[in-house]
Amino acid sequence: MHISAKGALQTLDTLTEAMEHHKRVFFTRFGDGEIYVMEGKGTADQQAADVLTQEMRKAWAIRHPQYFKGVSVNYPRDKGMIDGVLAPFPQNEELEHILIDQMGEAPGSVYENPVVFHYLTLFRPELMVQFLERFVRPRPKMFIGSVPQELVELVFGSIDYYVQTPAKDAYHSIDEWYPKVLEHLPKVAVVLPTAGAASKAVQERLWHAGAQVHSLDIGSLVDAVQQQGTRRWIRLLGHRSRRILVPGWDKTGLVLQQPLKELKQEIKYSFHRLLGR
Repeated sequence: MHISAKGALQTLDTLTEAMEHHKRVFFTRFGDGEIYVMEGKGTADQQAADVLTQEMRKAWAIRHPQYFKGVSVNYPRDKGMIDGVLAPFPQNEELEHILIDQMGEAPGSVYENPVVFHYLTLFRPELMVQFLERFVRPRPKMFIGSVPQELVELVFGSIDYYVQTPAKDAYHSIDEWYPKVLEHLPKVAVVLPTAGAASKAVQERLWHAGAQVHSLDIGSLVDAVQQQGTRRWIRLLGHRSRRILVPGWDKTGLVLQQPLKELKQEIKYSFHRLLGR
């Protein structure tokens, strides 16, 4: 093992300490899709583009004590993880080689956990709620993404500035919506970019612009609230995300509840876990 990442709870401790003591903290996630983009390929929600590859590489190249990278390579199987539910990808070794051989990453590098917020939501919701209540919900914030604002607010609390992006290929229209990010930036303390691969471009641009914010690349967590089956973990356990929602979510009618289906999903998850998958 040449490159590794921390466990979810370790990364939670790291981010908590940093956000307690620093006004400027960035957390940027590099999953399998982002690593392939750095090779020049596309992802499920973003077509390949040379300019995106270059921005992704710039985001990767940032080295600073308050710029944290969650990387989907060699992180531990924390309790509850199974294949398809937040466990490391089967192509783990391939991803590691891309980072070492093509990106020149030094063997022995240790990164943050890329699924920390997803993991907490499914398996330690009380810790996720504590984090949100401490660092996100009470503070002026900007959300960047395509999930409807009223759903986003069930997770993060009131959104002061909402920047709409396309659900797919958001990077191709970044010149249209990114100026709105810059417009609102001076008025917020927290930025929540959830625009797929384009989120890394946002992180890179805001960092080099000197933004004094906490910018958290939350990822597909918001898809779970919307019950979009974009990931296997959402299809199996996405309903658990309701445990972190703000009080009164059940009276809004915005979140679908299907008790029988959810019971079947829990049984299926338990079966796969017993088989050690």
